[in-house]
Amino acid sequence: MNVTSTENWADALAVQWDVIVVGAGPAGIAAAMESHRLGLRTLLLDKNRFPRDKVCGGCMNQVALAQLSALGCGELPRQLGAVPLRRFVLGVQGREVALHLPGGMALSRVVFDNGLLATALSRGLPFMQEVIVRDGGVGDGVRQLQIRRGHEQGTLSARWVVAADGLGGRYTASLAGCIPETRPAAYMGLSTELEDGSAYAAGTIHMASHGKAYVGLVRLENNHLHLAAAAHPDLIRQAGSPSSVLRTVLQGVGWPVPSDLNAGVFHGNPHLTTRHRPVAL
Repeated sequence: MNVTSTENWADALAVQWDVIVVGAGPAGIAAAMESHRLGLRTLLLDKNRFPRDKVCGGCMNQVALAQLSALGCGELPRQLGAVPLRRFVLGVQGREVALHLPGGMALSRVVFDNGLLATALSRGLPFMQEVIVRDGGVGDGVRQLQIRRGHEQGTLSARWVVAADGLGGRYTASLAGCIPETRPAAYMGLSTELEDGSAYAAGTIHMASHGKAYVGLVRLENNHLHLAAAAHPDLIRQAGSPSSVLRTVLQGVGWPVPSDLNAGVFHGNPHLTTRHRPVAL
């Protein structure tokens, strides 16, 4: 099911919000759901149109599943067709070790985020998508946000703002004094989904580590193979393409390379060990 904005542009600008959450990933949706449940006037914003995909491993462990249960969404992964995980296989330098997993689920981010957001909207949470957000400073005891959608522009205000817009978030980057700190050897994220997953069993997380990269592989709810990698920027430059990075790692471990790897559509992430100094004004 596709989700749509539930809040009218003019009406949103006229409201004095208690909480505005910027970013409708799992963290942002969860924060907005809980704030809304507590009776606070809460607005959730995202720059993208749903459904949309993100760089992710496509797996949830028992802690994540417990958090969903706390939100009253414990059955959501199963309803969305998530694959139970029972096994973890690590491959390094031609050797393997297999471990039993006490629990977990494999589910694509595009399906999970869309399903979680749809649940939040069914509970009455106001939401606006395709909105670009910038900090507007502090005034009269509220935080102001400059927002833009197409040719429309305006200013929102709230008592509290939750920045859940991720590593490359435009809102977080616009905050005065918010300086990103990146480790020199920080890896970058890559992910794709392929139809050829026959060599990798469902219900198992496969993790291949070789050189300056590692690749996780898992079968999703649609039986496609999901690949998520973290690689040193030097390796990405040397390999010349995301598919070449994954091929190098899988061949280095001695694992099969999916036949349609070169046709994969990849998503990328900025440096994975980037941190922002906390802002609290």
